[in-house]
Amino acid sequence: MNSTSWVVTNLAALYWRVVGQGPPAVQCLKNALHYGPDSMRDVAYVSLANVLYRTGYEQDAAVVMQLSLEASPTLVVNHFTMANVLAAQGYLREAAGFYESTLHYQPEFEPAAERLRIARCLVVMSKAQSERSSNHGNGTNATNSTTITRGPSQP
Repeated sequence: MNSTSWVVTNLAALYWRVVGQGPPAVQCLKNALHYGPDSMRDVAYVSLANVLYRTGYEQDAAVVMQLSLEASPTLVVNHFTMANVLAAQGYLREAAGFYESTLHYQPEFEPAAERLRIARCLVVMSKAQSERSSNHGNGTNATNSTTITRGPSQP
């Protein structure tokens, strides 16, 4: 492959994602990660995380997004995608943290603001439900926790 093949393989992966074919998309992204420059790995990581997320591999998607965040810690799409992956797993508090960091980097990003409101609402509802259950002797908490790192703290 030549020095620009990683661009073509990323585009091919996008095509396969759009037509709903995960396995060829993953193969293209593996090539993009192998042949692409380190400075552009986040592109393939985000695409791979989205394929994994859409096919039900949310935990794997979170691991890949952690790599993407390490590669490009201030890229808005990294924070937003990580938030979506965490929310899908039920890690609502952590997802809210990543929606907040998304808005830190791009304050006008309305989808992040909307999902942040929803995540916060669900956390409050879960806490209230847990408290009601505890008062009735059935102390369960539906909100998960994780050790995935969060975006920057807000001022």
